[in-house]
Amino acid sequence: MLLRGLVVGASADGAVTTLTSPYPIDYAEGLSFSPDNRHLAFVSVKEGLWPGATIRAHRRVSLDGQPGSDYDALGLSELVFSGDSNHLAYLVHDPGNKKHSLVLDCREAKHSGEILYGSLKFNDTSGFVYVAREGRRYLRVTQPIQ
Repeated sequence: MLLRGLVVGASADGAVTTLTSPYPIDYAEGLSFSPDNRHLAFVSVKEGLWPGATIRAHRRVSLDGQPGSDYDALGLSELVFSGDSNHLAYLVHDPGNKKHSLVLDCREAKHSGEILYGSLKFNDTSGFVYVAREGRRYLRVTQPIQ
């Protein structure tokens, strides 16, 4: 079954908000609103089984209804907005290189080591932090937004 609309929510008066996708998807996951509630991002999955059971599939992040790059990935981390709602970051677990790629504002960004899932956070409007593993060492990395 391919979906083209995703019911996001309903208000107390019964009005339903529907998010439409310009491309067919099997299901959506990781719905995230920006801190100012003006932006909505979600992960769409195609060629997946169902939420929680899919490992490798075509995944894509859509921001405000605009689709981003398509990844043949094992998973995407939670979608993280900056405090001012101007930046979006997430990790892509690529089965080919068995490492995470860092995506910032829909572009792959340089990063250090293997980033641990769940550690990516924005520290303010100028940068973000994460925990990276290099061999047996775990490092706290602070990186400016470029």
